[in-house]
Amino acid sequence: MPKLTAYTNYSDAQEFADSQALWELFDGTREHLNIANECVIRHADGSGRVAVRIAHANGTDTFISFDELASGAARFAHWLVANGIRPGDRIAFMLEPSLPFYLSLFGAMLMGAISVPLFTLFGLDGLRLRVDDCKPKLLITNLEKLDIANQIEGLRVVVADAGLLDQMAAFPSTFTAMTRADDMAAFQYT
Repeated sequence: MPKLTAYTNYSDAQEFADSQALWELFDGTREHLNIANECVIRHADGSGRVAVRIAHANGTDTFISFDELASGAARFAHWLVANGIRPGDRIAFMLEPSLPFYLSLFGAMLMGAISVPLFTLFGLDGLRLRVDDCKPKLLITNLEKLDIANQIEGLRVVVADAGLLDQMAAFPSTFTAMTRADDMAAFQYT
């Protein structure tokens, strides 16, 4: 049977593909699958290929390569473990699209924590509602939101700044994921 990606139209894919064919598209299996690996890590090959393009309002663009994202996510995963975060813990982050945003997203999922991206325009009430609901072990945010975040009692807040990136640089650039296909990876509010 051809790989699922070999089908060129929807009707052929529907007729000939089965659920096992979907698994052939991934590195992982039902027993061992990590979404950060599938989206980022397996594409890091030293070529510098762009994984993310961030378009800024001032007309400039920022590019993040698969290599940079993979090594940064691994370092963030190690940093989380060193800071007492365990698989299944929720890690919230309230950041604009940026390197720290993507490292938080994929690094948390890589180590088995649950990524919780939060809208950056939340005020205190909006943030408190989500924090009370998902009970994150940690909130990563920027200096602009620090005062609001610090008003939530019991919430551990870390600023995504050069200091955090310096701390992360001390950790290895690879991380062995131990997640399963049915582990929760993200908790998304709409």
